[in-house]
Amino acid sequence: MTFALTLFLLLIMRLVWTRVLPLRLISVSTANLIGTLLYIALGLEYMQLTETWQAILMVLIFYFFLLVGEYYGRRIPLDEANFARLGEFLRRKSGLALWAIVFFVMYSSLPLATAFASGQSITEMIANTWASYGIAARSSRLVEWLYAQGNLSDVQALSLAVQRQLIGFWLLSIGIAWEYHPKITLFFMVIYILGYMATSGGARSGIFLAVGIIVTLWLKSKRQLRLRHLALVGMLFVSGLLVADYLLAGRSGTQATGSIPERLVRALEMDFAYGGKGIDFATHSRPPSFETGINYILRLIYLPIPRMLWTSKPTMDPNWEMTEHYYGAPIERIGTIVLLTPIAEALFYFGYIGLIIIPLFYGVVTGWLERLYSTSPAFWGLLAQVYTWALLGMRHTFWNLFGALVVANLAMIASLFVVKSLKYGRFSRKFNRKREPELKRYPGLAMLQENQGSDVM
Repeated sequence: MTFALTLFLLLIMRLVWTRVLPLRLISVSTANLIGTLLYIALGLEYMQLTETWQAILMVLIFYFFLLVGEYYGRRIPLDEANFARLGEFLRRKSGLALWAIVFFVMYSSLPLATAFASGQSITEMIANTWASYGIAARSSRLVEWLYAQGNLSDVQALSLAVQRQLIGFWLLSIGIAWEYHPKITLFFMVIYILGYMATSGGARSGIFLAVGIIVTLWLKSKRQLRLRHLALVGMLFVSGLLVADYLLAGRSGTQATGSIPERLVRALEMDFAYGGKGIDFATHSRPPSFETGINYILRLIYLPIPRMLWTSKPTMDPNWEMTEHYYGAPIERIGTIVLLTPIAEALFYFGYIGLIIIPLFYGVVTGWLERLYSTSPAFWGLLAQVYTWALLGMRHTFWNLFGALVVANLAMIASLFVVKSLKYGRFSRKFNRKREPELKRYPGLAMLQENQGSDVM
């Protein structure tokens, strides 16, 4: 009943906002709404709180400012026309497209190649990770990885930074490859999923991302969405719930049992509904202060700074910190990370004012990136990442969303802006103004440049 009431109120709020923020089926706004419902609002149903109305009000305030963030994210100045031209240039320039396709194939095959190089059976690797006590081993590796971040050498830090930044270029290459070879693109996305399942150590975000990319590319390629398309997506979601229940049980060393409805409800309760736990934790944890809020903002600002440039950069992140407060013990004794959603992140670091700050950040980042990547089909892989993480981020934190969409893609985003500016922007205009005397003196040069058009870098 609590979820039904919250669902009704959130839908009413979203419908009111359609006058200034149109609602489209395939959009960041829809993903944000579904994420809020599945991971935050649903948690109020399964974890009955003492102050139920207060919790519902928190969710409503959170979602209202998420919409405010989406609204302003769509209105930040952006040279959309020239980004669209840049996207078409990347798609149509045969040499660049070929390099993008080659890179896409190589990067997508890398996890599977790594699995083969280990000398182990792929099926055994998958079974060991996903069907027998994999969660304990993954938790141990996670803790080791968290502590290792502060002890990396300069070479290791550089290597790790480069690997992370390659993700953005891989996502860019997906949109370009899809233009030329849709079936081959889907084939290598499946290859990527298979390799990721064997080598990820139990992490599921990469699988969700790959599936999200496939679904987005498929839907975006349809000239008109029909009921059967939506029915297939619905069937995929239900199947995903059953798979999530199976994987969660397997990683815990148990076996998924029960009827299909029972397994669906269990998956929703155990693997989706974190909002109630997050609100309960944040409102009964240590009181937030001005210092905790400022420290969070500062850590967010220096998060993109490479560790090779700042070797002593703190490794603490909100998930780690909130987990330690949740259990009242250091992370090495806990051995896992608790997911508490962005609403807990907001309350834990900022108090009630966080219900404005965190969703506002969330909406601005996702809304602005959707505008940028919607300018051309060349960016559809990146657009799919935004849609997927707009949903997944409600399961994790804004910190995770910012890291995945901005920090990990920083080199790629910067490259788009630089190339766009050099080719179509102010740098190109300044360059042409400087060359005006030369162009007047040699009219043939101006004619040549005009005839070459967009093929001139």
